[in-house]
Amino acid sequence: MKNIYFILIFGITLIMSSCYKEETWVDKNVKEGGKFFPKIASFKKITTGNDFYFGDEIVFEMNFWSQDKIAAEYILENEEEYDRIPYQSAYSYETHMDSVLLTYKAHEINAKSIIIKGKVKNENELEKISSSSYELTTCPKDLKTVYSSTGTISYEVYINIDTLVSDTLSIDTTFSDVNIVLTKLGDNNYNIDDLTLGFVKSGGGDLKGVNINRDICHFSADTTFNDSSADDTIFYKYSMTGIVRPDKVISIDWHIDITSSSGNISGTMDGKSDLK
Repeated sequence: MKNIYFILIFGITLIMSSCYKEETWVDKNVKEGGKFFPKIASFKKITTGNDFYFGDEIVFEMNFWSQDKIAAEYILENEEEYDRIPYQSAYSYETHMDSVLLTYKAHEINAKSIIIKGKVKNENELEKISSSSYELTTCPKDLKTVYSSTGTISYEVYINIDTLVSDTLSIDTTFSDVNIVLTKLGDNNYNIDDLTLGFVKSGGGDLKGVNINRDICHFSADTTFNDSSADDTIFYKYSMTGIVRPDKVISIDWHIDITSSSGNISGTMDGKSDLK
C-alpha cells in the first residue's frame, strides 16, 4: 500500500513539474526579482486608408496595462523607435486598462514600405511590442518632371508571314539611365513617356506617352493602341500599375497583349521600370 501511495505522489509531482518545463505565463511575463512585463491588449489604426502624402498625420490607438508603473509609450517605424511619448495616466476603471493615441507623421524614408507598431515600456525597463502592425505607403504630393529609368523588358511574339513561314521571336533585355518625362495633366492625371522604349507604335509613329491615373501613391492605366498599315492592323492592349514609394522612387509594372486583324501576329510584352 505504501508503494502504491509513493508511486501516486511521484506521478503527480512529475505531471506538475512537466507543466512548468515549457514556457509558461510566468516565464513570459515576469523577470527575475518579481518584475512584470507590460501587456498590450490592442493596437489599431484610427485614420482610414493605407496611402498617405508626406505631412499627413496617421493616428493609432493603443490599449495596455502593467503591474509595474509605465514610463513611456512608443511608435515603432520599421522596428526602430520613431517617437517616444512620456506616460500620462488614462486608466479606465471600466476596462481596467490605460489607453493612448499615438500620431505618426508621414515622411520620406529610405524604404519600399513602412511597418508601424506600438510599444510600451515600464520603469523597470521591461517592454512589450504590439503583435498588430500596419503597412503604410507614403509619398510626395508633387512629383518630378524628368526621371532616370532602370528596368527590364521581355516579350514573345508569334509571327506568321504566310502559310509556309512562321516564327516566334523572344527577347529579354535590361536598360538603365533612360530619361522618362512625366507631365501632369490634372489633379489625378498624368502623361508618362513610352515605357516600351519604342516597341509600341501608334498610327505608324512612336508611342509618345500613356495617360495614367493617380490615387495618392498608386498609378494605373488601361488602354489600347493601334498600328495600321496597308496589309494589317496591330492592336496593343496596355495595362500598367505603379507605386510611388516612401523613398520617392516610382516603381512600375506593365503588360501588353498583342494581336493583329489578320491573325498573323500575336504575343505579349512585359516590363518593369524604376524611376528615380
